[in-house]
Amino acid sequence: MPVGTKNKEELNALRYNISDHYNLMEKLGFGTYSQVRRGIHKKSEEIYAVKISKGQTSGNFLKNEAEILKQLNSDFIPKFHEFQTDSFSNKSYLVMEYVKGTSLDKFIEENGALSEEESLRILKQLISAVKELHSNGYAHRDIKPQNIIITEDKNLKLIDFNISKRMKSGSESDDEECKFKSIFFTQISSPKYSAPELSLQECYSESIDIWGIGLAFAEMLFNISNESLQELKEGLSDVLVELNSTNKISEETLSWLVTMVSANPKLRPSIFELSEHFC
Repeated sequence: MPVGTKNKEELNALRYNISDHYNLMEKLGFGTYSQVRRGIHKKSEEIYAVKISKGQTSGNFLKNEAEILKQLNSDFIPKFHEFQTDSFSNKSYLVMEYVKGTSLDKFIEENGALSEEESLRILKQLISAVKELHSNGYAHRDIKPQNIIITEDKNLKLIDFNISKRMKSGSESDDEECKFKSIFFTQISSPKYSAPELSLQECYSESIDIWGIGLAFAEMLFNISNESLQELKEGLSDVLVELNSTNKISEETLSWLVTMVSANPKLRPSIFELSEHFC
């Protein structure tokens, strides 16, 4: 084989032209590190969500998300299809299940607070998704209403696993509450929804996901304001009791919600305790 031909084949092996495989349609969303577009596979005509990043840092986040999605199997998490990198354009592509719906924050903005019954139904699905993640040794680390999709049939999909991370095992960490170091993390998480311990100590555990679940649940029940959200982060859980004076929920539900958003992570239930009670 001529040298030029061999080099050309090697170069082509590094190239992935997304347009050879998918018709990229409208933009579905975007974030700090990527954008998501609807993609139609040219051969099968199946519809997928195609998450696109450019650059090494963004590509690493996307690869991390792909590796995690491969391991998960839940009705409430998008299914992984494929991951490709184009070394020429420095772009990476994560192809996954297409989810048609709207984010939880927009859903509540359009419909107002949900009933306790409906909120509990969606909460069960969120708990199920996070249980699958924690059971596989990962924490999501960015659970918030914007990363929860309510589908057209009113079910839930938890999305955006690009900053999810494997938890330290018991043999790697002497402290159950110190499985991650928070240094630099607050620069990539969402400060508005981040758990209070991220700004108070150097390490934290997967209980930050329980905080995120609690905030999403409070959002569903009370359409919680930014002011009330800040009070919760300051440890003022009495704000939930005040909100409950107008949007009445059962004492049992309120009690569990208060523990989920405790400013002390050691007082929050585990995902397995939540699953045992609610699911």
